[in-house]
Amino acid sequence: MENQLQIKNETTGYVKELKEAIPDILFAHVEFKEEIYRDGYINSKTKHLMAMSIALVRGSMHCSISHTILAVDLGATKDEVLEAFAFVMGGTPVMALGTRVMKVLQEKGKW
Repeated sequence: MENQLQIKNETTGYVKELKEAIPDILFAHVEFKEEIYRDGYINSKTKHLMAMSIALVRGSMHCSISHTILAVDLGATKDEVLEAFAFVMGGTPVMALGTRVMKVLQEKGKW
């Protein structure tokens, strides 16, 4: 399987082009994301674990990779990531994307 961290970096590179094409919209999007992922009643790490689970269910490869990386960078353990994954593991599509979550853990040295 290809390097998940590299996939995230490659797809994130296109955001720069979007920022040039639609700067006002991208600015609003970034501000929105910063606000919703800020520590509140639910801490940021948990919010990213929740977002990873939602991304898995929705079939979003990039979002599932990104939120796994962000959760791990905020201190999520292997067990926390796997429990968030197991919570939504209801079928083949989630299982298939879940292997990418496991690969991120390996690449971040958490497996």
